[in-house]
Amino acid sequence: MDYRAKLHELLRLCSDNNEEAAKLILMDVITHSEEYHTVQNNAALADVFKNYYSLYALESLNVKELKERQKLLHETALICDKVMKCVHYGNGPELSEKEMPDFTNLESVIELKNRIVLTTKQKNFSNIKEEDAFSVFSDRTIKSAQECFDLLPVSVTTKGVISDTDISDFMKDTLYCVDIAQFDSILQNFTTFAQNSERIVSKERMRKRKHRLFKIATVMVCFGSIFSFYQFGLISEAYGTTFSGMMLIISLLYLIVG
Repeated sequence: MDYRAKLHELLRLCSDNNEEAAKLILMDVITHSEEYHTVQNNAALADVFKNYYSLYALESLNVKELKERQKLLHETALICDKVMKCVHYGNGPELSEKEMPDFTNLESVIELKNRIVLTTKQKNFSNIKEEDAFSVFSDRTIKSAQECFDLLPVSVTTKGVISDTDISDFMKDTLYCVDIAQFDSILQNFTTFAQNSERIVSKERMRKRKHRLFKIATVMVCFGSIFSFYQFGLISEAYGTTFSGMMLIISLLYLIVG
């Protein structure tokens, strides 16, 4: 029998209050458990530990409530690791505020544990750190690949491949957890659209350039014709000047609006 077991036995023998002795023993079991230290050392659960598992919080409970809290502790220790993993390797983008567990309710915590689905490959882009793991439930955290994509500058979104670093550089303090497959699909559609648009714009530029050259050539031919007619005596100098003036006005209108 180790020293803690002996201490528990002494508490039972020396206490006139079996309820109080049972409570102290149960508190000792809880605070020396591996799950307790897991929750205590998890930065994301700092508030949860302070509110529900600190010595002050445990002392306010009776034996029945402590037994329930012990069960909760076990499930809470399991879930904190799953939440962080699902941010990068699971269905983190699907989680919402309504699924944030009530850490005083065993069914609520178990329900979330069953709701989380993990995968064997990295499927999400996220800048959520371990100490902020539960922010994945916040509706302020961007989980839409389209919304994340819309916030990025064109210089990044026109690239064939966008890295996690590219996103984090421009998202700054905005938290996000988006499905990489959805993001890649949106990027591919955007890239295809951008390439098609560039081809259309390029063709339109070429068409306008050709049209402009055609108008200049037409004007030059007209003026050349008037000059030739004048040189061969087909029209008089007076008519040549008149035609030239009229042709100048017509040519300017043609070049501007033609």
